[in-house]
Amino acid sequence: MKTEGFLRYGMMDGLFYAWCASFTGFITSYFLACGLSASKLSTMLAVYMITCFAGALFWGGVCDKLKTNRKVFIASFAAVILIAGIITVITPLNVNLAIALYPVMGFLLSSLGSNLDAWMLRNFHKDGTLYGKARAIGSLGYSLTALAAGMIINTFGYSMIQPLQIITGVLTLIMAFFLKELPFGETDKKTEKGNAKLLLRSPLYMILIVLLFLGGLAVSPVNNMKTVFIQNVGGDVSMLGLDSFIGVTLQAVLIFVSGRFTRIPVKVRLLIMSSALLADMLLIYFAVSPFMIILGSIFWNISFSVMLPTQREIVEKHIDPSVRNIAHNVADAAYNNFSAIIALSYSGILIDQFGVRMIAFAGILIMLVAVAIETAMLLKKENSKNKAYIGSRIMVSGQEG
Repeated sequence: MKTEGFLRYGMMDGLFYAWCASFTGFITSYFLACGLSASKLSTMLAVYMITCFAGALFWGGVCDKLKTNRKVFIASFAAVILIAGIITVITPLNVNLAIALYPVMGFLLSSLGSNLDAWMLRNFHKDGTLYGKARAIGSLGYSLTALAAGMIINTFGYSMIQPLQIITGVLTLIMAFFLKELPFGETDKKTEKGNAKLLLRSPLYMILIVLLFLGGLAVSPVNNMKTVFIQNVGGDVSMLGLDSFIGVTLQAVLIFVSGRFTRIPVKVRLLIMSSALLADMLLIYFAVSPFMIILGSIFWNISFSVMLPTQREIVEKHIDPSVRNIAHNVADAAYNNFSAIIALSYSGILIDQFGVRMIAFAGILIMLVAVAIETAMLLKKENSKNKAYIGSRIMVSGQEG
């Protein structure tokens, strides 16, 4: 039953991230091909990140209030597929209207991955090993779809985005309709209203948010400008797909075995997470060939593979059940959205004034701060409440992490 369970949820996760690869992975290039200027695209992405951040906070709270991830996921994703379909149809006719709809979609889209993870974790009874295996199928779905969709779009044109996103999106919804959801856990009577201030009670969680923000601040502009970095050292656009395929495939393998990561103390894992990101920044800054860029991406995916299960573990172990969905969404938004809003504001200035490598140099400085924080955490005498939990499960009732 356990094997069947993780396969079913893993298939849904794989289909969802296949949708992400087929639509969000190519839509910005589609906008540019339809005549959108780079300056307008940058502004659109900044607004998109703001709405994603707002959506992450809003929908996480809705899930906690309604005590369901499944129903919120189905309703939100159905709306996302509809809006994405409208965007792909109207972009050649009116690109400005399309980019106006894109941030609206972002408000609905931003929390879907977090909600899906929370749904799976609860149904796996917080078994980190099963979660890692299922989530690995999600990464594999993204990797394979990105590679296949890239070849399909290159051969038949951007019009293929529409059928690709509809097929993967509808299949995801069908899976979601047929998969069950276990009820939310019991909450303390004093905190059952789900007060967001409960997030502040966990020092480890607050440190995690700071580290995620710093990591996102460093890596966001680098990943957004990956094509420029590759071309800067003699590569071409075709190597971008190879870069993504190699990195995300490794990510899938590592997340698949991430249940074993719980044997490593949480604070050590956080240090590994930031150290791998620092290695990514160093390789990109000193790159003299596309191989070094791809090697840097491998380190980024190592970082992400350690970060994601550790982040979920900290939330499930240290945050009150009444606000766990908000906590998952805030953590994701700190890394993916809030940091990107700030990064987009300074990366353009750095490129104009000092060249594209300066983005990587700024990332090096940022990650040195993160590594310093984590080193200080390790040197500090362990508090019994923050000792790492050892075992295959993310949480054991009554045991502090």
